[in-house]
Amino acid sequence: MIRWIYIGVLVFVHGFFRAEAQRPFRILEYNVENLFDLRHDDGHRDEEFLLEGEKCWNAYKYWKKQNLLAKVVAAVGEGHIPDLMVLCEVENDTVVRDLCRRSALRALGYRSLQTASEDDRGIDVAVLYQPGRFRPLRCDTVRVPSREYGFSPTRDLLYLQGKLQSGDTLHLVACHLPSKYSGTRAADRHRRLAARTLAALCDSVLRENPNRYLVVTGDFNASASEEIFRKELAAVSGLYLLPARAQNHPQSVHGTYRYRGRWSCLDHFLVSGALKRSDGRIGVKDTVARVADFPFLLQRDEKYGGWKPFRTYLGPRYLGGYSDHLPLVLDLIIRDDTVRCSESSSPGKSVP
Repeated sequence: MIRWIYIGVLVFVHGFFRAEAQRPFRILEYNVENLFDLRHDDGHRDEEFLLEGEKCWNAYKYWKKQNLLAKVVAAVGEGHIPDLMVLCEVENDTVVRDLCRRSALRALGYRSLQTASEDDRGIDVAVLYQPGRFRPLRCDTVRVPSREYGFSPTRDLLYLQGKLQSGDTLHLVACHLPSKYSGTRAADRHRRLAARTLAALCDSVLRENPNRYLVVTGDFNASASEEIFRKELAAVSGLYLLPARAQNHPQSVHGTYRYRGRWSCLDHFLVSGALKRSDGRIGVKDTVARVADFPFLLQRDEKYGGWKPFRTYLGPRYLGGYSDHLPLVLDLIIRDDTVRCSESSSPGKSVP
């Protein structure tokens, strides 16, 4: 199987260079469900993903998952690979480097940036990018003040600023907000604290220049009807939540995550007004994000009926699938490549 994934990715490489000038700028967001390596990281609760751990994680399962993720990237590309990828639930830079350089994606030249959070389990947010299509100018991490409010640390926010081929500046914020796993009011308060931190970051970006091209994406662990969108994020002037629609199965897939037979969209794209406008130089294609619900990413839900994501684990039981989330895809259209944007980068951590 891995051999055929690799051959498929090489075919995409060929098509990528032929269609470079015509294609949209594609962003993939994907919670990849616990991409852990085989080694223990001091200070992190990663014991279940060790050889002797509850999940009996091993090299075969690890490399199978890496190459399954490469298959998803190739499928999402539909003839041209994603230009930016935001991945949630990656353990460290080792697993991200392996995906870029040692999986079936190794021929595509992806580079990566990621957070180094204080999250108890050690999971982070990573951004992979095509250097020919996006040139990072600034990379900052923003820490959610969890400890100050009595919570365990959660994932940092990742803020990127970079140049597109057109010369325009794109601002990106990647996030993975605290889980609602415990189902408690404390978990909800923690998620709202993270959302306020995210809102403050977005507000600072747009307050400096309301016409900036800003994309915010990640796993919010909340649907669009919940308070973090109705209150915290709604308070950011000029930031808009995009609806998400299933790409292949609109009658049976209604989100990116399914729990006890009910679909919900926990992964989202938000964009600035400059991207939402139909008359701008850069805009959102079709004004929606697409749920990449390819058949191979789904399996029958024997208990509740219908379909659900084909995940890697169900509790301690190994299923051998992709993830418990479905990927989310956004296409940006650059309407006039002959014009160059003059916005300069602001001070911050430089990226080679």
